[in-house]
Formats: sequence, C-alpha cells, structure tokens
Amino acid sequence: GVAALAQREGELRRSVESMERLLATAELRLTTAKNRFSQQAEPPTELLREIEALGARRDAIRQEIALAEAQLKRLGDQRIVWERWDALLQGRFPSEELDAWEAEANDRIEALKQAAVQRQDRAADLTRRLEAIEEKLNGLDRDSRLRPALEEQRDTLRRLHAAMLADVAALYADQRLTDRLLDEIHEETGHIDFLEYVSRGAGGVRRVWTYEITAVNDSPITVGSLVLALVFFGAGLWASRRGSVIAGRIAEDRFKLDAGAAHALQSLSFYALLVGFTLLALRVIHFPLTAFTVLGGALAIGIGFGSQNVMNNFISGLIIMLERPIRARDIVEVDGNHGTIENIGARSTQIRSTDGRHIIVPNSFFLESNVVNWTRSDDLIRVKVSVGVIYGSPTRLVEKLIRRVVDENDQVLKRPDPILIFEEFGDNSLIFDVYFWVRARSPMAARKVQSQVRFSIDDLFREHELVIAFPQRDVHLDSVSPLEVRVVNGSGQSADSSAG
Repeated sequence: GVAALAQREGELRRSVESMERLLATAELRLTTAKNRFSQQAEPPTELLREIEALGARRDAIRQEIALAEAQLKRLGDQRIVWERWDALLQGRFPSEELDAWEAEANDRIEALKQAAVQRQDRAADLTRRLEAIEEKLNGLDRDSRLRPALEEQRDTLRRLHAAMLADVAALYADQRLTDRLLDEIHEETGHIDFLEYVSRGAGGVRRVWTYEITAVNDSPITVGSLVLALVFFGAGLWASRRGSVIAGRIAEDRFKLDAGAAHALQSLSFYALLVGFTLLALRVIHFPLTAFTVLGGALAIGIGFGSQNVMNNFISGLIIMLERPIRARDIVEVDGNHGTIENIGARSTQIRSTDGRHIIVPNSFFLESNVVNWTRSDDLIRVKVSVGVIYGSPTRLVEKLIRRVVDENDQVLKRPDPILIFEEFGDNSLIFDVYFWVRARSPMAARKVQSQVRFSIDDLFREHELVIAFPQRDVHLDSVSPLEVRVVNGSGQSADSSAG
C-alpha cells in the first residue's frame, strides 16, 4: 500500500545519495588518471585502458542514479494509482474524471511496456559487456595496474545489471497494479467491450509468458522460454528416435551392414541426436552451459556413491556397441539359457529365450562373465552322436553303417569331413562316437539334426540285425542258508523247492 511506497521511496533516496558519493569519487579518479596521461610524453597503453575503464564505471554509476530517479518518479505515480483505487473502492470519486483516469491509466500501461522492453535490451547489452570484461581480466597478469579498474567496472556493471532486471520486474508489477485500477474504472463506467476483453486476456497471457522463474548467471529463465525448451526437447526426442531408425535402415539396406552393426549405429545415432537437441533446448532458454561445471561435480559425486552399477552398465553398453562381442540377432547362451538377442540398450540387453521367455541381462554381465555366442562369426556348429552296440557285433560293419547315415543326411556338412571314433570298450557295450558339422543358428536346430541321425542309425541297425546295447548287470547273492524258490504254473499251483 501507500506505507510500503513511502518506505521504498526512503530506501531509493538513500541509495541515490550513496551513488552520488560514488560518482564524485569516480569523477575524481578519472580526472587524476587523465592528468597523468596528459603529463607524460609517451603514456603507456595500459594507462589509456585504465582511463576507459574508469570512464565506463562513471557512466555506469550515472545510469544507476538515473534508474533510481526513474523509480522514484514511478513511485509518485503509483501513489496516485493507489489513491484512485482506494477512492473507487470507497465510492468517493468524481464521476466526471473517470474517463480522464482511464486515459491516463492506458497511457501509463503503454509507457510501462515500452520501459520494460528498453530495460531488457539494456540488460542484454550489459550481459555482453560483462562477458567482454571477463575476457579482458582473464588475459591480464595478476599484478597489472589495469586489473583493479576493470574489476571495479565489472562490479559496477553487475550491480547495474541486477538493478535493471529488478526494475523490469517492478515495471511488470506496476503494470499489473494499473491494470487492476482499469478494471475498477471499467466496473464503474460499464463500457468494457469484447475487444478490450481480448486485449486484457492477451496481456495476461503475455505477462505469464514473460514471467521470470529464475536467473542463472544473470540469464533470466521465463515461463515462455521454459515451455519452448520443453517443446524443443519433446520434438527432439521424437526426431532422434525417427532419425536413428532411418540411420539403422540405411546402414543395413544401402551399406549392407549386418543387423548387429546397424543396431549399434542406430543406438549411437539416437544418443548423439538426443544430446544435440537437448543442447538446442538449453540454448532456447539461454541456459549457460558453464553451469554444468557445478552440476557435473555434483553428478560425479552422485555417480561415485549411488550410481556405480548404472554407470557400469551404461559404459559396458557403449563398449559392447563399439567392440561388438555380441550383436542383435545373435544366439547366445547365458547361465544355461539359450536365446536370441533382441535389443542392446543403454543399461541392459534383452534376450528372448528358445521357450519364449524374455531375459533382461545387465550389460556388464557380458564383459565380466563367460558368455557363449553361437553365431559370433558364423552359424557352423559341430555336434556329436554316440551309439553303443553289444559285444560281439562286427565293428567294421557298425562303422560303415554309421558313416552311411551321416553321408546320406542332407543337413550334415560334407566339409569339414565327419569323424567317426571307436571310443572305448564300455561296461555294457562297444561305444562309437561320430562328430559332424551342421549349419544351425540355435542349439535346437542342431539337436534336430542329431535326432534325425539317431533315427536313421536305429533303422539301419535293425535292417542288419545289429543290437544297440542296454545296461547289463550280474547279481551275486551271498546267503548263509538255502534260498526258497517257488515256481507258479498257469493253474495257480506252486511247487516248492530249495536251493543251496
């Protein structure tokens, strides 16, 4: 209210007095530096730069004073607004002056809008000047005589920049106050038309759109810039997914890369595009990337203490995509489970087992454990079929028949040659092992070929009356007394006998 305005007015007057003293000191220092410059026959370049810095500081202080005086003048206008608003609320107002009040309020709102735009432009210019001063300071020696003058100029400009942004917020607040006064005037006069409603609604939306949420390194982040950043990020996420899919298809169709390489290229292109669109979204809201130095340190601490497994799996995923020990559509064996790799993600790999289950395996597992890749280089697999025949069987005939079965099977590769081994004289049989190569992309496909070979061996052995052995045991009974043996005939009668 009016009391707050009086308090603010006192603060501004004291601030103006303080800045006027600073201005007098700056004028004195600038005059001294100019005298030194004029007294030297060949003044150094550093002295000229010092004069420029001192002059820029003096001008910045003058701008601060002018800004404070403009705020004092607006406080006087705000007092009038409050008084008129109070008069309208209490019903103590001259009806014949309402039109004049409305015209003045509209003019004041327009002037406040123009002033806010000017302040924002000047704030942006101050930001550029501060960046230039920082570059100069970084290029100076620590013992340079120019450094103190530049640092004072930088501090003054920072103070002026903060005051400029604060004044922009004050201008918007003053504009909202005047808008409320206009609402009260319109309620009394009753001539609010549709266009004015639209204008006032658009003004409200604009104020919300330009509302400053926060500032990072003197760069304001408004509601509008945040909404645009979210829209850019959402569009970038969609474009990254579509772009990565297109890149994978081109790599597989046009450049004839295998499925694993195409999938790795698709994943890497997705992350690269997503990072690019994220940086673009940050640029939209004028978010300084230097702020990530602090965020990066905090993130490193968080990773060190709470995200070791996540980062381990993420880095393992990148290594897998680059080195490609496993690829999409490879047949692997993990902890006794066979399956096809469907997707290699940032943190885990999805495997569809032969019985239809989906297995999620952390990426680090593939680098830290033994994993069997059945199709890493090709789809050739060597398998074995064992068969045992009874003692006394013609071993050469057995060898001939087994070789015949293997040679006649279309699924068995002729190169490398199948190998037949007379393995050993077993406890119950003569054991033969035949080793041969098949082309199969899964263990089940190889087992089907083994089954065909076993069926064929059994059929061929039956034709040649070769007997496949079964386990035989000799039983020895040790008894201290004769055993009773009972033989039952077909009529159910039995005859007892004893054996010793």
